[in-house]
Amino acid sequence: MEYNFDWEYVKSGSPYVTISSFGIAFNGLSIKQLGSPNYIIVGFDENKLAIGVKGVELKDNEKTTYDFIARKNKDGWIRIGCKEFIQRLEKLTNEDFSSAKRFYTRKISDNFIVIDISTLEVVE
Repeated sequence: MEYNFDWEYVKSGSPYVTISSFGIAFNGLSIKQLGSPNYIIVGFDENKLAIGVKGVELKDNEKTTYDFIARKNKDGWIRIGCKEFIQRLEKLTNEDFSSAKRFYTRKISDNFIVIDISTLEVVE
């Protein structure tokens, strides 16, 4: 059998994102799930209340591509600003994101994660 252990996983907790009224912040493990890309694109499935984030290496479109790895701060987090989207998310979910809420991520492929907002499974 062959294993691919991530030796930082247990100490770092779990991969999650924090959603607040200012935007979405990614912890170190969620960044790793995306493959630490230079850029990301973010999509939203309104029917399933799910956010999809995909890592890309080339800036495809100025309006839909966010700078990513260059934004990493000293604590290893990356935040993207998307205030208007969060306001829409508040209306759709009747959830108040003025207090930040953490959500687990689910890895779909090497550079693609999903945040399922419909369950409101908030990390405490």
